[in-house]
Amino acid sequence: MDVRNLAVIGLGNVGSALVALLEERGQQIRDEYGLDLRITGIMSRRIGMVADPDGLPLRVLAEGDVPEGEPYSVDGIGAWLERCRADVLVELSPLDIEQGEPATSFLRAALERGVHGVTANKGPVVHALRELTALADANGVRFRFESATADCLPVYTLYRESLPLERPHRVRGLVNGTTSVILELMGLGRSFDEGVRLAQERGIAEADPSLDIDGFDAAVKVVAIANVLMDADLRLDDVDVTGIRALDAGAVRYQASIGAPLRLVATIERDGDGDVRARVAPEPVAAGDPLHGMGLLDLGLHFDGDLMPGLTVIGRDLEPRQTAYGVLVDILGVLRGR
Repeated sequence: MDVRNLAVIGLGNVGSALVALLEERGQQIRDEYGLDLRITGIMSRRIGMVADPDGLPLRVLAEGDVPEGEPYSVDGIGAWLERCRADVLVELSPLDIEQGEPATSFLRAALERGVHGVTANKGPVVHALRELTALADANGVRFRFESATADCLPVYTLYRESLPLERPHRVRGLVNGTTSVILELMGLGRSFDEGVRLAQERGIAEADPSLDIDGFDAAVKVVAIANVLMDADLRLDDVDVTGIRALDAGAVRYQASIGAPLRLVATIERDGDGDVRARVAPEPVAAGDPLHGMGLLDLGLHFDGDLMPGLTVIGRDLEPRQTAYGVLVDILGVLRGR
């Protein structure tokens, strides 16, 4: 049995769901992949820095009983990784939209030490994609981030593994669940605030959902997709962003009543000059649209390319468990050399 150690930063909704998945699917992973995955470190501002190279008990962690660690220290990441004897750093800290920190520094420290990096954090992908990818290559490890865009939906692996000669020239999708929940409830005559509360109850919205509501969570994902799949060099300021905060409730209800509900749609396209442009804005999603009929907890992307002129990927009823599943798939991938 190949025993591998995971050091996990962040034990919020996704981190807790990952622990539960490792406990639930551990035997299957051992049987089918010959991998015994252990968590040898947990790090967060709340619990500090916990390290046990013999492995922390998953069942206990899944129940929320985490031992108290040493004081949290961003500068102590290197020593902590060494105490954990980590093979993979799983980075699940909150998004810093401006600089991608400290997540980028955490991943950089891991890759420099020959530790694989897996993240569901959009910040490092947007602010340091090329640096971290080059650093991983130079040190013979891998940097993966599938869950940073649309939970467990295959976006980057789709083109890396299934469509290796293809690249999209247009991508359009629903990549923010919080706004879909809000607009769905508003379309049914419920209030904006009720939609926010439901999204928070389902674990897909933060206590402060401003990044979702104002469109910037989707915009960050747009930048990641454009830069990875379309070889663009976009920054967040390059995206034309309009959120849903100022939408008229009557207009939202009307659009729902005629079968063309409003959704926060992300669009990326390459123009005739080869430039990549991106926008995020509320748009009607009418019958015949590949994104039509998606539910309030669904995410989806439609890709147009030369070899594959129309491909839609949709995930239904996605919650933190599915994000954690995407992270787990990345962990299995890097350990299997993919």
